[in-house]
Amino acid sequence: MRKASIIILSLLLFSQTYLFGQETNARRKAIDTYAYQLDTTKSSTDTITFLFDTIQVKAQVQNNRISATCLFKQSKSLLTINFYSRGNILVSVKVREQSPHMSDMFSNSSFYYDKGQLFDVEYFYTVRPCMAIPMDKSIYEQYGYNPNLNADFLKQFVLRLYGKIKSM
Repeated sequence: MRKASIIILSLLLFSQTYLFGQETNARRKAIDTYAYQLDTTKSSTDTITFLFDTIQVKAQVQNNRISATCLFKQSKSLLTINFYSRGNILVSVKVREQSPHMSDMFSNSSFYYDKGQLFDVEYFYTVRPCMAIPMDKSIYEQYGYNPNLNADFLKQFVLRLYGKIKSM
């Protein structure tokens, strides 16, 4: 009787976790854990500054981690990009665009790679729970994000930027 109760309880907990969206991708979770370890480990840092087309880039290069701040001169958009790698193989890129209207609002994009191939992406925005969102405005109009910094652009841009930084 006790074994049957444990099995039934386990099945109920598993079904609730699965039904309420708590299922996680194991590869993505492992990469996020690895990125967290790199973020919280002290390491020697080299800083490089350069112009990439019309984008002012300041990058802090560490072992298996690069943090780059990109200022787009024409649009004044500001991106913070964190690259995570194992050896010379890119495993994750996290992009954060600062809202020009509100200092605590960000547009976030995360890209996950396996053996150099993109296998998963995640896009989300920070929001204020108490702030009303008009139905007639897009997220770009509401928070002032640059609509040209969309998913397709970012997928290509981060790879080109990573290649440029690694070649320096």
